[in-house]
Amino acid sequence: MLWSTCHAACAALLLAAPASAQRTFVVDANGGGNFFDIRPAIDAAAPGDTLVVRAGVYGNFAADRGLRVLGDPGVTIAGTRFSSIQIRDVPVGQSAVVRGFAPSFSGISLVISGCAGHVHVENVVAGGPLFATASIVGCRNVTLDGVTVLLPVCESSGATWR
Repeated sequence: MLWSTCHAACAALLLAAPASAQRTFVVDANGGGNFFDIRPAIDAAAPGDTLVVRAGVYGNFAADRGLRVLGDPGVTIAGTRFSSIQIRDVPVGQSAVVRGFAPSFSGISLVISGCAGHVHVENVVAGGPLFATASIVGCRNVTLDGVTVLLPVCESSGATWR
């Protein structure tokens, strides 16, 4: 009897323990989501989470773990001096996805560096007329799909271009 009671109590504790579920956060500059900007949403997100970014103008951001950052049509990145999307240090076994971002008038610097995990960038316009670059350095597995790179500077190593 005591053994059955212990088993039941242990099972109840296991069922009550929170599971690490993947979450989806909405980022909306107009206030219709969980966050107003991308950077705080990334800070709150855990590996495997998805950030859905609604149309609007947002500041620079950097992702350093396996997240999905998915921009709706009409998302613009506009930093104070220049625009920047950085994906860095994504660990082995994690995958970062960034999709659907357009630059402000100065362009976007797209920097992917030091990633042992997979990085996929899709439908992003990188580079531009003022100090914007696109670079992939020290990464094992990067795929680019529908990425437009504007002049002046583009460098890459270890990337698959489609």
